[in-house]
Amino acid sequence: MVKGLSSYIIEVQASKVAAYMDDRIHEAAVNLDYAYDESPDYFDILKRAKDAGADKPNLIITTLIELTKNSLNLLAVGSILLTIDCYLLPLLAFFVFPTLLVRIHYANKLNNWRINHTAMERHSGYLSTLITSETAAKEIRVKYSLPVLQA
Repeated sequence: MVKGLSSYIIEVQASKVAAYMDDRIHEAAVNLDYAYDESPDYFDILKRAKDAGADKPNLIITTLIELTKNSLNLLAVGSILLTIDCYLLPLLAFFVFPTLLVRIHYANKLNNWRINHTAMERHSGYLSTLITSETAAKEIRVKYSLPVLQA
């Protein structure tokens, strides 16, 4: 029952955050100057914001709950380690801290990679839409006399 209630709360909160983020993105897009409509950098940022908008709110809520749960677990284990021997907790921290630094380093590298490849992803999505959307695909096939595959 607690797990079901927790899932319900996560879904409700994630929906609220997603709706809020969509509203903010739309509000910002509507209030921008027309010059931004000609800027590839703007569309790269907009694509990243829209891509993050659907899944990230749920992930943020879930991560916050997991972080709270893991912090409580860490406190419990830390207190047990301190009662066994006062040197165990600093020793554990000594071995865990480098792992944290490595994870942060590679998370930053992944984020930089995503930022550097956004323009290519956006261009690829545009071309995909051209050849798969009904209206654009028909026009392209007619103009370039591309063969139509029969299903």
